[in-house]
Amino acid sequence: MRLASSPTPAVGRRRAVLAALTVVAAGLGTMPSAVAADTPTPVQTGGVWGIDFSGGTLNTVEIAPSGPRFVFARQAAADGSTAGAPTSMGYADTYATGAHVKRVPCDAGSCVPLRATGNGHVGRFFVDNGQERAQIWLTANSYHSFDEPGVTGGQFVNATGRYFVYNAAATGKQYIDAVSEYRGTNVRMTRSITAASVWDRCCGRRVPPPEPSPRPTSNRRRSSRRSPPVRPV
Repeated sequence: MRLASSPTPAVGRRRAVLAALTVVAAGLGTMPSAVAADTPTPVQTGGVWGIDFSGGTLNTVEIAPSGPRFVFARQAAADGSTAGAPTSMGYADTYATGAHVKRVPCDAGSCVPLRATGNGHVGRFFVDNGQERAQIWLTANSYHSFDEPGVTGGQFVNATGRYFVYNAAATGKQYIDAVSEYRGTNVRMTRSITAASVWDRCCGRRVPPPEPSPRPTSNRRRSSRRSPPVRPV
């Protein structure tokens, strides 16, 4: 599959759509994968201002037929031979109030750092009155951002399924959170910035089962108290 467009950004993680995605970068021409398909499937766009890929979903920021920029999602075949029609994943331009999705300099001017989560959702930061808040968009009209702190210099570190991690340059802190299954659920952690990775069962990585414990040699009764669940980080 080939993403054919006008100048595209060098922003975020540029991942091949498995072995067959070819990206036309700004002014650099076609850069085929070493194992790209003989006949890549072109994906026609009018320009791309943000891109990420995970779990079979290609996310891009493009100009919608109505004029403003939106985030779009396309489902890609496992071999990269086909890609579905684009579906909207939310507005990505500037509102009348001046609030806007976070943008960074890129070859195309300014681009949106996207973070695909592997289950069809996609993250970005939203800027309002100088404060950035992490958002995980679930559909074109719904997103998670409940109680996320206002930061500056926000940058996603990792995101898989429900779970995501981001750093804030201004605070020097790292925030670990999840898209809540229930409104009262709260798993957020805040700590100093360090290496971090999260995973979710949705996306192919599972926590290996613990090694079986040896039988106790003491005659004392075992405690029936269960250990607390391990946090997903």
